[in-house]
Amino acid sequence: MKCYEPEESIGAISAQISVVEYNGTNFYLRENYIIIDIGVPADEDKVKGQVIGGIIQALGGVLYENINEPYNYLIPTAKEAPKVKVELLNTPSSTPGGFRGVGENSISGAYASITNAISDFIPVCEIPMKRV
Repeated sequence: MKCYEPEESIGAISAQISVVEYNGTNFYLRENYIIIDIGVPADEDKVKGQVIGGIIQALGGVLYENINEPYNYLIPTAKEAPKVKVELLNTPSSTPGGFRGVGENSISGAYASITNAISDFIPVCEIPMKRV
């Protein structure tokens, strides 16, 4: 069996900034900005949709899930979804075609970015955040 093994890491590289508002009771993710290097895109619109979906999924993971009640949680809707700005960079990787993985990057980065923005208001010691 043959497989391709790249000589270097080929994952996507990104940076995210989240803007959170707090009204004294609830947090709202108002804006999320992500710059992500995807290499050579097969379809930029689909990649942007996948990135935005990952950010909204992370929003649900940080604010709406309850680890003690795994079947009783809210899912973010269009009403809770922030304004998301996505900027794609195109630095080809060493893989055939120059592609990079992109799926995990938006969600894992958003967990950190959203939590960091919330920590400006209250200490965050674990995700999902516990409701007090």
